[in-house]
Amino acid sequence: MPDFAVRNGILRSLSNCLLAAVFAFPVFAFPVLAQQKIEPSPLSPYLDPTPTITRVFTTAGEFTDTLKPQSVASYSISLNAGDVASLRLLQTTGEVGALWLDPARQPHSIRRNDSGRNSAIPFTLIAAGSQEIRVRCLSTSTDCTLTLSAQTPRPASASDTTRGNAEDELAEGDQLRRKATAESRAAASPVLDQALASAKEIQDGPLIRRALYLKARLAYETRQFAQARDLMLQAVAMPESPDDIAGTAVCWKMLGYSYASMGELDRGLSSYAEARKFYARNKDALNQEILNENSARAHRILGENGLALEELTAALEEARSIHDERGLVASLEELGNIHLSRGDLQEALDAYRQAIQSPEIEKNPTTHAHVLNGLGNIYTELGEYAWAQAAFDQSVALWRQIKDPMGEAYALDGEAFLAYSQADYPQSFKMHLAALDLLTGTDLERERASILEELGESYEAAGQKSNAVEALSKALALAQKLNLRSIEAACLRSLGEIALAAGDTDAAQKQFEQSDKLDATTLDKREQAHLMADRARLERMLGHLEQARTDIESAVSTIESSRTGIRSAESRTSYFDNQRDYYDFYISLLMQMDRLHPGQSYAASAFNISERARARSLLDTLHESGVETDRGVAPAFIGRERELSNQIEAKLQQLTDAEEKDAPAIRTQLLSLGGEYDAVENEIRSQGSGYGALVRGKTIFAGDLGQHLLDPNAVLLEYWLGEKESYLWAITSTSTTTYRLPSLSALQTQSSALYAALTARNTAVPNETAETRQLRIQKAEQASERDGIALERLLLQPGAQTLHQHTSVVIVAEGPLSSLPFQALPFDGKPLIETHQVVYLPSASLLPELRRNQNRSPHPVLAVFADPVFSPDDPRVDKALEKGLDNSARTPASPINSDALTRSSSDLGLDQFPRLSYSREEAQAIGQLLPERDRKIALDFDANRDAVLNTDWSRYTIVHFSTHALVDDVHPDLSGIVLSLMNPSGQQIDGFLRVHDIYKLHMPADLVVLSACRTALGKKTRGEGVIGLSRAFSYAGSHKVLATLWNVNDRATAALMENFYEGLLKQGLSPAAALARAQRTLAHSKNWHSPYFWAPFILLGDWQQ
Repeated sequence: MPDFAVRNGILRSLSNCLLAAVFAFPVFAFPVLAQQKIEPSPLSPYLDPTPTITRVFTTAGEFTDTLKPQSVASYSISLNAGDVASLRLLQTTGEVGALWLDPARQPHSIRRNDSGRNSAIPFTLIAAGSQEIRVRCLSTSTDCTLTLSAQTPRPASASDTTRGNAEDELAEGDQLRRKATAESRAAASPVLDQALASAKEIQDGPLIRRALYLKARLAYETRQFAQARDLMLQAVAMPESPDDIAGTAVCWKMLGYSYASMGELDRGLSSYAEARKFYARNKDALNQEILNENSARAHRILGENGLALEELTAALEEARSIHDERGLVASLEELGNIHLSRGDLQEALDAYRQAIQSPEIEKNPTTHAHVLNGLGNIYTELGEYAWAQAAFDQSVALWRQIKDPMGEAYALDGEAFLAYSQADYPQSFKMHLAALDLLTGTDLERERASILEELGESYEAAGQKSNAVEALSKALALAQKLNLRSIEAACLRSLGEIALAAGDTDAAQKQFEQSDKLDATTLDKREQAHLMADRARLERMLGHLEQARTDIESAVSTIESSRTGIRSAESRTSYFDNQRDYYDFYISLLMQMDRLHPGQSYAASAFNISERARARSLLDTLHESGVETDRGVAPAFIGRERELSNQIEAKLQQLTDAEEKDAPAIRTQLLSLGGEYDAVENEIRSQGSGYGALVRGKTIFAGDLGQHLLDPNAVLLEYWLGEKESYLWAITSTSTTTYRLPSLSALQTQSSALYAALTARNTAVPNETAETRQLRIQKAEQASERDGIALERLLLQPGAQTLHQHTSVVIVAEGPLSSLPFQALPFDGKPLIETHQVVYLPSASLLPELRRNQNRSPHPVLAVFADPVFSPDDPRVDKALEKGLDNSARTPASPINSDALTRSSSDLGLDQFPRLSYSREEAQAIGQLLPERDRKIALDFDANRDAVLNTDWSRYTIVHFSTHALVDDVHPDLSGIVLSLMNPSGQQIDGFLRVHDIYKLHMPADLVVLSACRTALGKKTRGEGVIGLSRAFSYAGSHKVLATLWNVNDRATAALMENFYEGLLKQGLSPAAALARAQRTLAHSKNWHSPYFWAPFILLGDWQQ
């Protein structure tokens, strides 16, 4: 993947090193020169306000005053004809501007000096009469302290006139430069040339230095970095002026900027160090902070992340000590960049979020845009692609708003990485090439090297090897020329991968070794993991399998270390989803070693790696169950978390339904809500005393599983689907056997065909006649028999001998197999369910946690929610008529043929759910199996969301929902269970029990039954498995979940459930045995014998009682 150390290290400085014109020193520095929008300073802020301080010089002396932000002070002096007065305005704290009004009350150019603390603004006044200097505090939040001193007037000389002219020319040239237009900059150049000539004529060192600095700054802003460097080299070579320490310091600083922009970062760092010495002498904490922040940036770009973090830590301490909120935001943004370059994802995310939560961020659009880019990058890395797109959308809008094409290039680079991460390589090429186009005509070689390196990796991933080598070779040459270690390391690694793919192991080994040496200085965990995986592939190709195992274990351990540091379960899941290839290689390697050296536990080790790649977030959550994580948290935070959760879900729904033109705005709103939600959640975690007790759950080994968790009648079948070949582990209490299976793509084709055939009844064909439909279903059932036989040969026959010896089958499936009803596969000529009971787990490592937390209630206690009221024209809404509600305002339910009635509402909409009449019969039949004291049957209006949220679930062992469900395979957060949408008064209420509502429940039930459509489905992830409703109840603490794989018929469901509960509650069977009994009964019935009616029901969890 593109190297994040490269991306954040180089492109981050892209616009900042160019657009010094849009930021006034000294608040920030390279590469944050683009902080403040500069406009021509109008005279009115100096002339219109009534001065808060008025001073008159009657003789030589000085005044020291403190001005409030934006306030103005007035200083007057009178001169006789032919006299001159020298005044010196010294800035102690803050920055001021000064306007000279001559005796004719004509204003001259505003004078400023942004060199830092104790920088001076000189005035050589010659004109006869009374004249005034108006001084304005430019700060918006802090006071300005100044000292204005005046010497005794004396007869003017020719050099005084020249000095006065030079001062005026410097002020005029500076003011033109600050207008930041092409015309004003062009006009500024000759004015500053004349000022320099005048200063040299009288040999005034501070004025010469000031003229050289302003000319250098103008050159820098027009991207003439070499010219800026040469001018600053002249300035720093001048003899030091004791009364112009700030002037010397700012010239060293500008020299550092110039070197850095030319790619000479080591010289830039040396210049920063010299500048820091002068600022320290001046006790200028603000500029020392700026230099620390920019030194950190330079070290990071060089790949020296350890030094970068040291410098940045000092910058943050200084920013906080002097209450520099703007500097704090810039340093937080850079802190995020450093952590991201090191692979510390959670720390990076924390820093960016702190920055974006600051009120100061809105005042600094450039830093704001950079923070958004950083968030986009990290969300991409975490696999949170919707959040990443939202961040980039907002960032692009800001870059365009401030008309910063280089910043837009940075955003394009981020979007290219987002496309790359989703395997959209054509879009990635397009974005990279567009970013390169924006660099045309510039000398931004660092940025060009970064983009070329990433472009090369995209070409490599797309299989365009020649294009990849060309781009990477160009990037490598630039990186070596500019000493850009992180880019050089990434280029060498990628070129090594290409050589390895071509079978050139010698070249690959050489390039990997060179890359490894460079990587050691960057401390980037992700890049190191990537390189270790590449080395493992090389060692495997060379036949050094043990060394390959050592290398890939190092890579996987690094990934797991990064995962552990991510607090959000959702982010841990999406991040882990992107790391699947490492585990696939590791398992493939171990299975190769097992074939070469059978009986040496390599296959068992491969099983443990499979477990390390599965359902880790769910395992963590189950391990954490019982810890009161919200103990001690202020109620306001809990309430705000719920409120934000609801708002996020609403926006996600809007995004799903939105037109393309509206999507960016909604993503922007989502990003803001998400940031606030994370901040609230982090606050809850910091307040909650229970979080200190949390540790991550541990994965299980095959031997421990067999010896301690599997009874003699049970066999666990765990499947791993690999790109080249797949594997099956059959584990019993006494043995572990492994089998090779076809590749992921082959199994996906077969399983998809079977699923389509089994669910043919759910397919709506336009204008299809009843006869044609019946014929189509018959053909589908024939196809399902053929496809089932084919899959049984692949998935069950390898372990047939073991299956014959055990009656309980525990399926740990993934990918396309997670939606496959194994119980319907033919085994020995009849469905597997005929001879076995089948349960499902997303990971075998969940078993110890499930049993540790098992509810040991001596007898069952049941809660049922069924037959809710969905429509205002439902006949149960009797009280609505009594209160005179307008019946015409009600929305009628769509008429649906009862024979075709299913519990899917995907095509109906929230206001058109049909009543499920059989769900009432189902609930009443179940309720009759227990005494009244042991059951709660919530029907009609009582089957509502508030009742679910407010029930004490600790007393219930079985919870049954018989209603509609909504399952969103793309945005699982939008999934939920539909309860009553009306109250008894005919008023609409919120009846949608959302996934986030379920997450927050404490429901330690032994069994949750989701008698609704597709409740076992959801978003399929490569690492965590299926994320949806059934997973949500597991998060809530439920030990077993009975759910469905497709839309189910209402009457068939009622029949199956009645039979299931008869076995469970009357015959005392385990849930697994009761479900097997019910499915066999339907399979032998006249009306429901087709697997379509009984096969979708699956039990997730422990098979034991």
